[in-house]
Amino acid sequence: MKSALSGILMMSLTMLFLFSGCENKDENNPATPSSKFLGRYKSTQPILVKIKTDYCSLTTLEDVATIQWDVFWEV
Repeated sequence: MKSALSGILMMSLTMLFLFSGCENKDENNPATPSSKFLGRYKSTQPILVKIKTDYCSLTTLEDVATIQWDVFWEV
């Protein structure tokens, strides 16, 4: 009984620290860890994409096609 009570107390304290640490002070300007990475990005070189399948032999993958892609990300 004593260990169950201490476990509940520890979980309660952990939840309290987690939720109180996530409070945002400025609601008009939310700051997130990823906010400094916002923007548009492009790969510097085309990325080789290989399409493989096992439709002919059900045990090994075989190349069916390869494609060069210019990749754009928007974060």
